[in-house]
Amino acid sequence: MIRLIALIMGLTISLITLTPSAKADNWQIIAPESSLSFTATQAGSPFTGHFKQFDAAVTFDPASPEAAHIHAEIDLTSARTGADDRDAALMTPTWFNSEAFPKAVYEASGFTPVGDGRFETQGTLTLKGISQPLTLQFTLEITDDMAHVTGVAKIVRTNFNVGSGDFESGKWISKAVEVQLMLTAEKVPAGDAP
Repeated sequence: MIRLIALIMGLTISLITLTPSAKADNWQIIAPESSLSFTATQAGSPFTGHFKQFDAAVTFDPASPEAAHIHAEIDLTSARTGADDRDAALMTPTWFNSEAFPKAVYEASGFTPVGDGRFETQGTLTLKGISQPLTLQFTLEITDDMAHVTGVAKIVRTNFNVGSGDFESGKWISKAVEVQLMLTAEKVPAGDAP
């Protein structure tokens, strides 16, 4: 009986020792070294805009990419396209309706490796009060405690009721919008994690 108890205790200790920690690392976006932009066409000519303010909480362990998580918030009022009239129009109810919906939120869990440092994650974008699935494809490079991400996602703006009324057809402003991100993030020491 004593030997059986000892054997069970030994197996339990071994399992605890072999089980990896479920806690992934936290990463903090370095805003001055990161960007979030979008490209569409107006009257057949491409234009690019960017969001001056956004942030993301990221947990990621290279050994367990399936446990990764992203929660990103984008300040829609910070959108700039290089044309004052277009920037003002984006804030109206026809487009972002930023007074009622000042932020967009993207949330995703799990990174799927697709080779050569590339990943894919299936998440949900909530924009103008509407939530739709959104796939983000990106490359990830980690050197010491710094991570560099370059990614792209494609959305159809009318799925979020962005550009309604006369602009819904896509005749003047394309329905397809490509979102590009370039992020630099730093690993947050365990004691400093929120």
